[in-house]
Amino acid sequence: MSDLDEVMVMLFVPKMCYHRAIETHFEWENYPNKTDCGKYCSKCKNNGSAVRDFTKRVRKAGVQSVLCEKVDGKKVSPSGFVKLLKKNKDLIFHTDDVPKNKKVGQIHALVLQLVAKGIISYDVKDRTKVGTDKLRQNDLFLICPKKKVKVEGFECCRPGYMVDSMWEGMNLMKRPVTETNS
Repeated sequence: MSDLDEVMVMLFVPKMCYHRAIETHFEWENYPNKTDCGKYCSKCKNNGSAVRDFTKRVRKAGVQSVLCEKVDGKKVSPSGFVKLLKKNKDLIFHTDDVPKNKKVGQIHALVLQLVAKGIISYDVKDRTKVGTDKLRQNDLFLICPKKKVKVEGFECCRPGYMVDSMWEGMNLMKRPVTETNS
């Protein structure tokens, strides 16, 4: 995991208190008994409700469906992906948490969380532009990376969005979704 990946996880799907995470990362000596700040960061404040409010309640199956049907195997622009999530917001968010009107903060937060967790990632159309001032937004696209997981003792490849552990730390709806064949 790169430093940028670690920062994105810390900010958008934190596993621990922001203050403790920063201190642990930057201090020269390790102090294993560090405590959380208790109430001063988004992770600690009101038992983490601020972090949960980044996206409100997300329907994992809805996001998986959108990724499977509209993104996996395709080259979707970042702005096209945000538009896709807006178009499918009723499928993605709990009925009481669907963003109203033009408010898209929680959709942008969801995109950042999906990137931080490695469920989606960016790629570049023309690799010769990487590291130059010629790289532009229209050179970027989103992909659904694959993840190797152990299944029945064997290493198997799956789309990352189908691996349950990739979703840990996100504000997912608690109710199981019943699958039906149609």
